[in-house]
Amino acid sequence: MLSLYFARMKKLHLSMREHTYTSDVWQQQTGKSLDELWAEYAANPVL
Repeated sequence: MLSLYFARMKKLHLSMREHTYTSDVWQQQTGKSLDELWAEYAANPVL
């Protein structure tokens, strides 16, 4: 699970460095929109 986290962070970091970041990165990496991820976190911030 931790290696998946690092792989996602690496892709996110790379997209920012290459100036290609959009919120779609989250959808591609997690299958959920940024709004969906935020709603999940807001409902249970201990995650």
